[in-house]
Amino acid sequence: MLDGQPDPQQMVTQACMDTRELLAPVLESAEGVKADMVGRGWSAENAEAVAVSYVQGMLGKVFDAM
Repeated sequence: MLDGQPDPQQMVTQACMDTRELLAPVLESAEGVKADMVGRGWSAENAEAVAVSYVQGMLGKVFDAM
């Protein structure tokens, strides 16, 4: 912005990029958990449910550490 204040749109964009960077390893890991479970004979629905729980638990740990 011209008055020396940060541009709100740029701040939101940066926050989204930072969040994506933070979440990417958790989401990739959850996909690995799901793929492993399906490969071991679990149904896709059950593997997805476990992966969702995994993501929720990992996000809890990430935000608790902040």
